[in-house]
Amino acid sequence: MAPQILTLDSISLVDRSARMEGARRIFEETAPTLASLPADARQAFQQKYFGIYLETPETFYLAVEHDLVLGYLAGAPQTLPLHFSLNPYLEQFRTEIQSRYPAHLHMNLTAAARGMGLGSRLISEFVKDLSMMRPAPSGIHIVTSRDAENVKFYLKNGFQKTNEAGKLLLMARGFS
Repeated sequence: MAPQILTLDSISLVDRSARMEGARRIFEETAPTLASLPADARQAFQQKYFGIYLETPETFYLAVEHDLVLGYLAGAPQTLPLHFSLNPYLEQFRTEIQSRYPAHLHMNLTAAARGMGLGSRLISEFVKDLSMMRPAPSGIHIVTSRDAENVKFYLKNGFQKTNEAGKLLLMARGFS
């Protein structure tokens, strides 16, 4: 059986805690700098890139096989002033984000789950759900490093390189 893609709000409260613990472990495993941070900075980092997205469970997706969480996509249909204040590096892309690509996502998979098509499936579900919103956002963006390994993955999934600032790369995908 292929892994399922579930939104957090579709998971029963009984199962939600265990599934979120699995997603939290993936977040910690894929954030290499996290372990070196002091406890208060670690908590702030986790809130900024993971916890804040739990407030919108309808756009928090899990890739699940049986009871095992293989990955997650934490998305937002609109980049809010809070996102800009938490992530000052976004300011250099503000005009483009607000006018053309307001939605964004963060995604992580376990090492074993990479290359199985799960990341593409997570993005497809998120984009499908965004397109059904009224009003639907005009596009979606991610910010990564110019030389990051994930650039090829996002290009394969319909994103384009739209802007660079220093080592940062804004990649975006418009909706038709």
